[in-house]
Amino acid sequence: MKYLAVCFLAMVSGFGMACKSNKTAYKNVIKRDSLLLYELPVNADSLTTFYRGDFKGAPISVALEYIAGKRVCGYNIHKGLRRNMSGSIMLEDGRLHLVMREPGTNMYDGVFDMWLDTTTHQLEGKWKPLNGKEIKAASFSLARQEGGSEVAYYVDTTGTALLLREDGACEYTYMVNDSTEAAQQLMVKGSYKYSPDRKTVTCYWETNDVFPSRTSVFTITVKHDEENDYDITLLTGEGKVMTFDYGEGYD
Repeated sequence: MKYLAVCFLAMVSGFGMACKSNKTAYKNVIKRDSLLLYELPVNADSLTTFYRGDFKGAPISVALEYIAGKRVCGYNIHKGLRRNMSGSIMLEDGRLHLVMREPGTNMYDGVFDMWLDTTTHQLEGKWKPLNGKEIKAASFSLARQEGGSEVAYYVDTTGTALLLREDGACEYTYMVNDSTEAAQQLMVKGSYKYSPDRKTVTCYWETNDVFPSRTSVFTITVKHDEENDYDITLLTGEGKVMTFDYGEGYD
């Protein structure tokens, strides 16, 4: 929410100072205002959702959060790394053309040059790194996430837990003892995708010491508790057996 507010302020800033500016500054304000007044051929609210697919061998989620005129703000998540991005959106050749730039404060930041087909809800394009010498560009094709994806939280008796978020991010938390024998909770972040039959979920992790391969496959099974007459959903993998938590102990 804070990021959306900052994005909105960035869109309209400068208007109140126009009377004190010179002609060049005034023209810049008018140009910026014209960007905000631009009308898309579709309802902007219908575009603000998640688009998910493969990016360099791991799932990526692109979230379009706020659209006003030709301005668009959002973020992306890839292997646990979340990066805000903003830019422009315009109708070109029957499709919506989006150019969104990441902040540039991370070596993996770049520019997303994307095309959105409002009929098929496919978002495709290219990503080019700001650091072109060390990082390679990549193409991608993402599909609109229809109907949302439920949040899932699995936990075991040792305090180990796996949280699968709606936007495609996942968080693995576990307990360790430090030099004073005091328990600490640590976290590994990543992104995930379900198999088509939703019987397995694959997590792609950020660089970490827990999962050296940076990829984990968990199996989802349902076991019926005869005594209490209800189903228990289990998540098995990485030497752990975790149970689906129906509570609200996560944000």
